[in-house]
Amino acid sequence: MTVREAIISWLETLKEGRRLSQNTVRAYSKDVQSWCEDLESRLGIRTLQELEANLDPRAVRSYLAQLDRSLERSSLSRKLSAIREFLRFLREKGVLSRNVASLVPTPRHRRGLPRFLRVDELSDLVEVSNPQEGEETELRDRTLIEVMYSAGLRVSELVALSWKDLDLESLEVGGWVRVFGKGSKERRVPLGEPAVLALRGLRAAVILSRGAEAGEASAPVFINQRGGRLTTRSVARVLEKRLLEAGAARRVSPHGIRHSFATHLLAAGADLRSIQELLGHARLSTTQRYTHVDIGTLMEDYARAHPLVQGSQVLRKRKSSR
Repeated sequence: MTVREAIISWLETLKEGRRLSQNTVRAYSKDVQSWCEDLESRLGIRTLQELEANLDPRAVRSYLAQLDRSLERSSLSRKLSAIREFLRFLREKGVLSRNVASLVPTPRHRRGLPRFLRVDELSDLVEVSNPQEGEETELRDRTLIEVMYSAGLRVSELVALSWKDLDLESLEVGGWVRVFGKGSKERRVPLGEPAVLALRGLRAAVILSRGAEAGEASAPVFINQRGGRLTTRSVARVLEKRLLEAGAARRVSPHGIRHSFATHLLAAGADLRSIQELLGHARLSTTQRYTHVDIGTLMEDYARAHPLVQGSQVLRKRKSSR
C-alpha cells in the first residue's frame, strides 16, 4: 500500500469514529499530505514499507524546522499533532513498529492575548451603514455582526446557521440559537433583543425579495447575492469593510468579535464557568485567557485616565527625546 492510500483510509477513520469537525479533518489532511510530499521529494518514501524502513524522528524534526520561519508555533504544533495521529493509526494497524513523531517535542509557543473591541467600538460597528450596498445586504451585514456578538459564535458556527436553529419567540430571553460547535457538540446560547429584532427584519426582507423558500426552516440565515450560504471568508470581508466604514482604530478578525463578547461579559461580572458554557470551550483554561485581557484593559484605562500617570508618561517621553 502507498502512503497516499493510507492517508485516505486514515481520513475515513477520522470522519467516522473520532467525531472531529470537517475543518479539523481538512486541516489534518492538508498537513499530513504536505509532510508525505516532503518525505517523497527528500527521501523517496512512497510506500508504507519504505516508511517503516527509513522513518526516524529526524525526518519529522527537519520538516518542522523548514517551516519554522514561515509559520506560527501554533501552526507547527497542529502539523505535528496531525503527523502523530497518522502514525498512531498506522501503528495500531500493525504497519509501523513505533510512532516516531511521539518522540518529537511539541514546539513551545507563547499565546498572545485575544484582540477585541471596546463596547463603544462595537456599537459604532453595528450602527454604521452603507446605503450603496442595498437594503437586504446592509441588513444582512448588520445582523451577522449582531448575532456573532450577541451569542459569541465562532465564524464557522455563524455561517452554518439555518432558520430552524433559531428560536426568536422565547419568553425567557430575547431568543435562543442552537449551535453545533467543535466536535459537533451542541449547545444553546441566548440571543439579546437587538439580535432577535435584526433577525426578524432580515427574514422578512429575504422572503419579500426572494420568496417564501428563502425563509424556510432549512434555508441558511446568511446568504450571498446568489442565494447560497455565506462563507467564512465573506464574513471576514464584511467585517473588514464595516471596520473601515466605522473608522475603527483597531482591526479584528471575526474571532475578535467572539473575544469581545467574552471580555465584556467578564468585565460585567459574569463568572468564568458561565462564559465557558456560552463559548463552548472544552477546558476552563481556554476561557481563563480573558482574565488577563480584563486586567490588561483595566491597566490601559488607568494609564489613559489617571492624571499622575499621564504626567509621568509625558515626562518619560521628554527625557527619552533628549
